[in-house]
Amino acid sequence: MFHVKHLKNKQELGRFGEKIAARYLKRKGYKIMEANFRYKNFGEIDLIARKLSKKCLFFKKLGDLVFIEVKTRLKVENSAFRPEHNITKFKQKQLVKLARIYLAKHKIFEIPWQIDIISIEIDPLNHKKFDLQHIEKAVFG
Repeated sequence: MFHVKHLKNKQELGRFGEKIAARYLKRKGYKIMEANFRYKNFGEIDLIARKLSKKCLFFKKLGDLVFIEVKTRLKVENSAFRPEHNITKFKQKQLVKLARIYLAKHKIFEIPWQIDIISIEIDPLNHKKFDLQHIEKAVFG
């Protein structure tokens, strides 16, 4: 059995959480457009996706653009602290800046967009057990 404690550092735990989040989003009908978008020293957006909206029974249309910040940590029993509590006002401003840079670089002007947070707490003894919370429109630009 694979134990999460075998992950060497926070970056590996974060990438593991991003994989969990991407699988979750795909199952929920999102199309992943890009992962780990970086621009200069502004930081990174973990995932960029499009919601699939059902136009009719046989045709699905790409909908809103969603920028997703994924926060992952090992689960601590009886803790009220959640991974999303690590997203400071400064980080929120960075996410908005990065989203706007992405939109400008890709000449996207007419598509509605939002910033979501996916919070993941992984069982330290069994990586297949985790709690995931998807907070839509968590950051406003």
